[in-house]
Amino acid sequence: MSLETEDNIEIIENEEIETQVLDDESTEYNPNEITYIKSEDVKEFIKRGSKIVLLYMPHSSPSQFQEEQLNNAYESFGNKVSVGMLDVLDSQEYAISMKVRSFPTTMYFKEGSLILSETGVQRDIENAIMQII
Repeated sequence: MSLETEDNIEIIENEEIETQVLDDESTEYNPNEITYIKSEDVKEFIKRGSKIVLLYMPHSSPSQFQEEQLNNAYESFGNKVSVGMLDVLDSQEYAISMKVRSFPTTMYFKEGSLILSETGVQRDIENAIMQII
């Protein structure tokens, strides 16, 4: 699987939602923020609680739309679920290991177990979230 992009990647963020980026020293995840994670952080991120991991491509319109949908759902469920954003351009190995072939892919975890994985833009994210909380 080969993915190419321009050198400068800009991620569009919803200004109403707080975001955090984990550095190499941090392993704490604030459930009140959407977190940009790396492939090596996924296992720790999904370990406890209800988690959503969005595998996205930054310049992809469907990925940007799915991120917006997650932001809207997060406003309703933010204290019950944590959201991790995983840029597949930086995490190709993880995408391959999970057999992800299309983007965006939204993965729903509960206590470290994958409950649901959906490919493409999901318009009814609330029902998927209800399966993990």
